[in-house]
Amino acid sequence: MGSPWAKLTPYYLDIDSEVGVRSAVPLVLYAAHLVMDGEGKRVYLSPSEESYREMAEGARTTIQVSRIERDPNAREKCISIFGATCAVCGFDFEKTYGQIGAGFVHVHHLKPLSEAKGRRKVDPKSDLRPVCPNCHEMLHRQRPPFTIEELQGRIVRN
Repeated sequence: MGSPWAKLTPYYLDIDSEVGVRSAVPLVLYAAHLVMDGEGKRVYLSPSEESYREMAEGARTTIQVSRIERDPNAREKCISIFGATCAVCGFDFEKTYGQIGAGFVHVHHLKPLSEAKGRRKVDPKSDLRPVCPNCHEMLHRQRPPFTIEELQGRIVRN
């Protein structure tokens, strides 16, 4: 292990004592990434080898989450008041996609439900706005969310 060739590798460690072993552990943990190969076996890759790892997706994972309940009647009432056009950018799914887009729109809570301490009353006229999925995602790019007006001011028109 102490050959001149071995000393040329970037991961050569000259360990000759228990203190040397203890000081090398963080470096070894940093340098070796635990990954799974395509057959489900554990393999360790150094940072320089990481780019050679095959990329795979589609594995199933079980996740437990807490979901905040929403009233579908509040959504319907919001759309009946404001329509199904995005309050931020004006996008209308029906105009673009025809019948399959009719009535499709997200409904955004102006006061985030995540800030509520439990159940609260929602007034569709003052608490909700229809927004397209893209604008809805952009509204939530910061905490607290952007206001409708703030996001409208960020839209770049070509």
